[in-house]
Amino acid sequence: MNGLQKQAATESMIKWLEHPHELGKRPKAIECVDEFELHEMHYYIFKYKKSLFGKWLVGVCGGYEGEDLTHCGHVFSEMEVYDPVTAKEKSIKMIEMIRKYWMDMAAEIDKGNEDIYSEFSDWMNKHLSKDLPNEIVAVNFNLYEGAEPTCQKYHVEMIGCGMFDEHNSDWVCDEIFTTRDDLFFIPRTNEIAHYEQGLSFAASLVEKYLREGKYADKLKRYAAVGIGFVGGDIEILYPTE
Repeated sequence: MNGLQKQAATESMIKWLEHPHELGKRPKAIECVDEFELHEMHYYIFKYKKSLFGKWLVGVCGGYEGEDLTHCGHVFSEMEVYDPVTAKEKSIKMIEMIRKYWMDMAAEIDKGNEDIYSEFSDWMNKHLSKDLPNEIVAVNFNLYEGAEPTCQKYHVEMIGCGMFDEHNSDWVCDEIFTTRDDLFFIPRTNEIAHYEQGLSFAASLVEKYLREGKYADKLKRYAAVGIGFVGGDIEILYPTE
C-alpha cells in the first residue's frame, strides 16, 4: 500500500463528506479498510461514522494512476452500512455509476458541440458562397464577450482585411469586409465560461471548418486565417507552422 497515496485518499474522502450536500461535517471516525484495482486504476475503500455511536458506513475514493497523489474524481458514498463482505462490490457499483454519469455527460457535450459546429458551418457557407471583395488578403474571426443581456454568449464576426503582417496584429484593423450585421453566437456554457476556453472552442470550430468545410479551399486561398478577441492577441489558425 502506498502510504502517501492512502493518506491523500483519506483526506479526499473526508473533504467530500464535509461538503454541505453530503455528510455536512467531518466524520466522527474514518478508516481505510481495503484497496483494489479497477480499469487500471487504484481505489481505496473506507468505513466511517457520522457520530460516535453511529453505524459504520462505506465510501470509496480513487482512482489513482501509479504513484500519483491526485485521484480522477471517483469519490462517493451512498451512506450505506459497511459490511466487509459486500464493501468491495458496493464500491465497484458506486464507481461504475460515477463513470457512467461522466461518460453520458461527455456524450451530451459532444452532441451539443456537433450541433454548434453544424450551425457554424451553415453560417460560414452562407457568407463564403457569396462573392467577397477581391482586395481581401487575410481573414480574421473577431470574438466579443458580449454585453448584457447577451453576455451569456460569445459573439463571432468574420472580417476580411486588405493586408497581412505576421509580426504586427494591426493588420486586422484594415477591414474591408465584415459579417457584423450577421454575427454567429456561441452559448457560454460552464465548459467554456472563461474567455480563454471560449477562444479555444471558437478556434476549434474554425479549424474544423478549415479541414472539412464546404468552402474551406476558399478560406485557404488567403494569406492567413486568424482568430482573437477584439483588442487582444491574434492566433493564426492557417497556415499552420
